[in-house]
Amino acid sequence: GIGRAGSLFAFEQFNVVPDILTLGKAVGSGMPIGALVSSKEHLASFTNNPMLGHITAFGGHPVVCAATNACLEVMTTEINYSEVEKVGQLLESIVQENPEIKEIRRIGMMFAFDMESFERVEKFVHKCLEKGLISFWFLSHPHSFRLSPPLTISEDESRQA
Repeated sequence: GIGRAGSLFAFEQFNVVPDILTLGKAVGSGMPIGALVSSKEHLASFTNNPMLGHITAFGGHPVVCAATNACLEVMTTEINYSEVEKVGQLLESIVQENPEIKEIRRIGMMFAFDMESFERVEKFVHKCLEKGLISFWFLSHPHSFRLSPPLTISEDESRQA
């Protein structure tokens, strides 16, 4: 999602500039939109072969474009990405104290926590839900569960969770 990696776009964390950037519903705050961002030279190749090969069913609706504009405005003016990283580090250190956590992978506010078995993960996820914390295990890696807290979560809220 937009901002989840601790910067507006994840590629910014790796000191690269992509030739083509594709964006989806996160840039529209969940509204159905798709976008392709690139240089004029790269985009010129989409004008033929096939003709209009870049069109989309979700392109250009005024309500969706307004939502996208509002999302980008908030994400570029109201989110303090230094604070996102600081709170992400705090959450990581809190969870790291649990001896059942075998490994933590994190970038920004995207977390993956490994445990010994799917049974432990399942129990942990259900306990989180009982306490009002939404998490889920990875279908592709059932020994891990994920957390994606809001970018605006405070240090106090993090400690409470």
